[in-house]
Amino acid sequence: MFNLNNDSYYLNFSYFSFTDTHEKASAKSFESSLQMLETVGHQPAPDTPLSP
Repeated sequence: MFNLNNDSYYLNFSYFSFTDTHEKASAKSFESSLQMLETVGHQPAPDTPLSP
């Protein structure tokens, strides 16, 4: 039982270190797409009446 827990600990450690680097990479692309969305959002909106 102790060996099983030890193995799962190392498995989790390698998994989390992998997801950490993956999250950093996806965070960069998320940041750039967020900036793109912001620049699109700052453009003047077309005239649309709120009530029909």
